[in-house]
Amino acid sequence: MCIAFGLEPDDCIATSAKSGLGVHNILPTIARRVPPPRGQPAGQCRARVVDSWFDEHRGVVCLIQAVGGTLTEGQRITTFASVRESKDIDSRSDFSVQEIGILTPTPLRTSSLRTGQVQCVTWRGVCGE
Repeated sequence: MCIAFGLEPDDCIATSAKSGLGVHNILPTIARRVPPPRGQPAGQCRARVVDSWFDEHRGVVCLIQAVGGTLTEGQRITTFASVRESKDIDSRSDFSVQEIGILTPTPLRTSSLRTGQVQCVTWRGVCGE
């Protein structure tokens, strides 16, 4: 067992970006070893917040992973705080999805988020009702 990473030596791919050794084996190995998303693409939208930050022009931006269903711009969503947080705050909030997109050197707007994808989402609170 490799102490540094907890991997068996036989499970490692010998590669070198400089010489190109083994580079052609990386993507097929990832496709074989990493399981596909297990959520229901046609089901109700369920997602988890991976990270968030404040942008002075767009407001709060969240990095979201969809674990089921599809999320689209303009859709109304409800968020729930974790069990620990919900004891201290109102744990449910309603929002309208404003933008969905992928982080690249230049933000790329995609308008939807499907099961298994991780994308940036901005939303605004919904008043009334």
